[in-house]
Amino acid sequence: MRRSSPTSKRIGESSNAPSRRPRCSTRKRLRRQEERAAEALAKAEASAKTARTIWEQAQAGSEARETAKRRAQELSEAQQSVRSLAELQKQVDAAAKREAEANAASQKAGEKAETAKKKAGRLRLLERAGKAFVLAQGLEDGKPCPVCGATEHPHPAATEDIVPTEAEVRRAEEALARAEKAQSDQQAALSAAAAAAAALAGKLAAARENLPDGLPKDAKGGVSFTAVAAAAKAAAKHAEDLEAAFEQARQADQVAQTTLSAARAKSESNAAYAAELRKKAEADAASFEEARRAAGFADAAAYEAAIAGKWREAGFPKAVEQHIRELE
Repeated sequence: MRRSSPTSKRIGESSNAPSRRPRCSTRKRLRRQEERAAEALAKAEASAKTARTIWEQAQAGSEARETAKRRAQELSEAQQSVRSLAELQKQVDAAAKREAEANAASQKAGEKAETAKKKAGRLRLLERAGKAFVLAQGLEDGKPCPVCGATEHPHPAATEDIVPTEAEVRRAEEALARAEKAQSDQQAALSAAAAAAAALAGKLAAARENLPDGLPKDAKGGVSFTAVAAAAKAAAKHAEDLEAAFEQARQADQVAQTTLSAARAKSESNAAYAAELRKKAEADAASFEEARRAAGFADAAAYEAAIAGKWREAGFPKAVEQHIRELE
């Protein structure tokens, strides 16, 4: 078998040398990975910064959220207070009506008592006058009066009125007693009604004082239940929106921080991988230099000159290598 010359051997050995050079594609792929990782990290950092700013603003708005919650609670309680106030107002109106009715009844009872008093008094007078008239009818000149003892009677009692009987006078006095009792009862009822009305009015005033400030008013200046209910609903919605925004900001910050951690981990992983590839590339470059010197090339320029021309054509180095194996 024909042996190859030293030069052919060197060339054959050198034909394997290019495969030991660090590949440009690997370096490019590594560079692209590093660039993508850097872009992802920068994007994650920007997103995390924005999310953290929003989250901090949401945290700073805790006082506004608490104020909104308190206002919503106040208006919710105010709805019940206003409803109770309306019911209390009805009670006050009813008490005032009862007081007015009791006052009218008391006045009427007083008038009846006064009428009964006058009637009873007149009947007493008539009764006494009647008795004097009856007595005068029995007087005789020269005989003593059974009442005063006088024997002369220049002015005997006279009357044209109907003289009431004792039974009529007694019934009038009984009617007077009943009328005065009714008047007393009506006055007591009036006092009770007035006291009840005053108590309810005081309770109503206190209830109005306890209402929170800023409640909607109606056309008469009173508190409107419908408007309070609408305000309570709006306040509750506002408080819910603030709380939802707060929770959304918190969750967004968590997601952004998680994404940032993942991007940093990816960047660190790429950095470690790049370091590993660089180390391997340096080892490959050292092996290549050793192989180049072993092939008899004094320096890189000599090697480049040797592989000029067809050596740079695709497949030619392998064809030469195969040819050398055949010569061996």
